[in-house]
Amino acid sequence: MSNTIIVKDIKDIPSDTLIVCAPWTSPLIMPDNVRAICSHCGRVVQHRPHVAAKLVKICTDCAAPLVLHDIAEGKCEMVVTRESERELSDMIKKERQ
Repeated sequence: MSNTIIVKDIKDIPSDTLIVCAPWTSPLIMPDNVRAICSHCGRVVQHRPHVAAKLVKICTDCAAPLVLHDIAEGKCEMVVTRESERELSDMIKKERQ
């Protein structure tokens, strides 16, 4: 297996999937972000409101060693939701204008 990025609908993402979340900041990275708790260390994090409640939230600090290990093994699968893909595309378009 090789490292991949996959775009999926939220309903197609398994419930044991980790969602890497940014640390809680003030102001928020995006004003409508919501609060969650890292499932590994308990740190307060933020994520987009469309993230499914069933996903396992993890902060960037806790996720980094896991992701780097999987990348080194060639088995890192990053999933992006269609909603996130649209938001990112819209942000890039606005910045280019």
